[in-house]
Amino acid sequence: MCSAAPLAPPRPRGGARGGAEKLTQVDINGLSVKVWEKWREEEHVWPAAKILADYLISPATRPPYCGSADLIVEAGAGTGLLSLILGAAAEESAAQSQSAPAWPPVVATDCDRAALRNMKRNVQENGLGRRVSIQEWNWLFPTLPPWSAEVDLLVASDIIYDNTTAYLHLSRHLAEILSRHHRNTQGAASQEQEVSTQGGTSHHGPIALMLLQVRNGGQGYTGSSVEAFMSDLRARKLQVECLKLPPSCTRAYQEDFPDLHERLHLLQISAPAHTPVDFKSSPGAYGRLDRTCLGDGMCDEEILAMWQQSDL
Repeated sequence: MCSAAPLAPPRPRGGARGGAEKLTQVDINGLSVKVWEKWREEEHVWPAAKILADYLISPATRPPYCGSADLIVEAGAGTGLLSLILGAAAEESAAQSQSAPAWPPVVATDCDRAALRNMKRNVQENGLGRRVSIQEWNWLFPTLPPWSAEVDLLVASDIIYDNTTAYLHLSRHLAEILSRHHRNTQGAASQEQEVSTQGGTSHHGPIALMLLQVRNGGQGYTGSSVEAFMSDLRARKLQVECLKLPPSCTRAYQEDFPDLHERLHLLQISAPAHTPVDFKSSPGAYGRLDRTCLGDGMCDEEILAMWQQSDL
């Protein structure tokens, strides 16, 4: 179960863009972390992050491949809540007996500079510097980050909510990262242990687990961004499985979000062992959106140029 309560009154910071911020205590399945947040997409604690965190650490739903991962990476981490909970689970595991489930180190990533600074503060607030590190990952950049060669499990929550070319670049990155093992071991016997997944299939390479919320209307939307993203992943020959999310995971949010459970998609994404993936082209639904503008009228190229000129 999840709960959140403010620990400190809001204080002005960031002006109209972010509004007032507050320190919130988030309790998930017996673990507590403190999160600085404000009402801004990249710096706000959203329900999907708490739900996926609960799913990952609860014994009843925890995927089996979590125990065999050497590195977990969170994409579009925002406040870093999901990474903080995984880091707190690692701390608790280390303090318990050797029979407790092991947790690997976590890398929380984002491309937003303010969010990265806030995540660093949240890691320090919770004393999790040994468990959680912060790195930038801009999906628009063609070069993969250094951790891409080491990651075993990539997690993300509620990161698909607009029609922009950013998701096209993310799907390309995922295709390259998730197929890494198959390319490296092509023509040779695999040295890694086969890992079973909740969906009933087995994989040798990295896996991505994403909890995404379908939005079908509003400014900047054309159809469902999540469905378009899934279409692009499949066009790249990635395997996309929709896992069952237990109703108990969303029960605490029914009063405020009655249809939340129906709008959430828990996706397990992997590269099939014997099918080459496509990470060099734009075959999917976003291929025709190369010049799509964001809600503020700026195109991806302009946002990228502005991002490169800013300081972290």
